[in-house]
Amino acid sequence: MDRYYLYSFKNIYAFDEFLKHETAPMFGSYVSSREIPESFCKTKSWEEAEGLLSEGWSAPVDRMADLMVNKVMSSKNKLKRDVVGCVPVVPAAINGAPKSLMTLKRQPQKQSHINIIYNMTAHCHVSSDDLLRAGICVLNLCTALDNAHASTKIDIIPKFSWVLSSPKTDTKEIAACMVNIKDYAQPFNLKKMAYPLAHVSFFRRQGFRFLENLKELKTKKWLNGYGVSFGTQTGMHPMEKEALKKFHVDKNSVYIKFIDIVNARYDYKALAKNKGISL
Repeated sequence: MDRYYLYSFKNIYAFDEFLKHETAPMFGSYVSSREIPESFCKTKSWEEAEGLLSEGWSAPVDRMADLMVNKVMSSKNKLKRDVVGCVPVVPAAINGAPKSLMTLKRQPQKQSHINIIYNMTAHCHVSSDDLLRAGICVLNLCTALDNAHASTKIDIIPKFSWVLSSPKTDTKEIAACMVNIKDYAQPFNLKKMAYPLAHVSFFRRQGFRFLENLKELKTKKWLNGYGVSFGTQTGMHPMEKEALKKFHVDKNSVYIKFIDIVNARYDYKALAKNKGISL
């Protein structure tokens, strides 16, 4: 029987606290989360990655000027004649009509709810530049949804991989974590969400560190590349589907992974169309 090691974190702070645990003995003194080079993850050190996680990442904000527009009110506003108002209707007032003033009536729109689940993992041969482009694409999509007044919940999966534990029994081990960075009722904070949403280091440092802390892992095959990631696999693998089921994703969820963004040519509008999201 396959073994699943799945962790769900209610926010970034809970996830960060878990990352401070002692390294599992299996991984020894060498841990990739601290030793990998800048070219692989776009941060010079673990300390820099932790600083971006806690303080926010402002670099993408300037690149997204086209999306950072002033929001219009989430209602359809209509001018109507009434007994009270701010602008007089002169002919009606002269004739003594009771409704001789114009007033603005607001008609609230129904707000849509959508849960974006982004699996940012990929195999080791995917360049850090391509992972960064993919992350920016998802960040653009979430910003566009916020501008369209959709109520969004955003969950990030920085580690989601598997290994063949026992060839004789075909037993596999699957490890994954899901981190909530925004709930439906929370405001959209671009700077705070940019790093976990878009930066490759959240996957290749914090995601790796999550795996290094899992003391329940049974096989040392995890040491060989930290497992096979689902993010670059076309379609939905049965183990992947089962893990998401165990995470109890809701009916409003839209699951996005790296290969989906590649197929959309890193364009957030094409990604939205492919996933049936209305902007």
